[in-house]
Amino acid sequence: MFGRFSDEPTVDALRTFNSPHVYMLQYLKPGTTELVLIPEGVQSEADIIRQVLTVSGSGPQPPPGPKPEPGPKPGPVPGPEPQPGPIDPNAISLSPVFEAYRSAWIAAQQELARQLDGGAITSEAAATAWFRKANAAAMSSAFSPLANTEFDAFGGDKWTPKAHADYIRRYTP
Repeated sequence: MFGRFSDEPTVDALRTFNSPHVYMLQYLKPGTTELVLIPEGVQSEADIIRQVLTVSGSGPQPPPGPKPEPGPKPGPVPGPEPQPGPIDPNAISLSPVFEAYRSAWIAAQQELARQLDGGAITSEAAATAWFRKANAAAMSSAFSPLANTEFDAFGGDKWTPKAHADYIRRYTP
């Protein structure tokens, strides 16, 4: 029989088989199918041979044979080492603000779960509306102190685009 075989899917080969029946299957497209072989004179379902075939179109996975040795790992990309910038003594860390918001957000989620479990909220729309309000309150509670500090620094009569920009450039994580 001449064809391509699953153990060497890229090579056309001529092979000889010493059996009364040989079947050649050719796939039309990648996918999964089941081959069902029913021997002549079958007596029970246990005599039926079922074989699931998965065809990827790219040969056996993994390919037969020993695994290749891993090649050398790439080293670091050459270039200048990043240098830390100067530390601004007037820098303003936003970490406490975001931590306060994160904590309030989690507390709101936990309360929403309690409301859902207790039957007080019974629809997705109601849950969404409840959480919108709770999230707005969490944001307000976390960010209001920052907004007040900003207003004191550059708000009202002191506001200019430059004053605002200079102040917010001081934010750090």
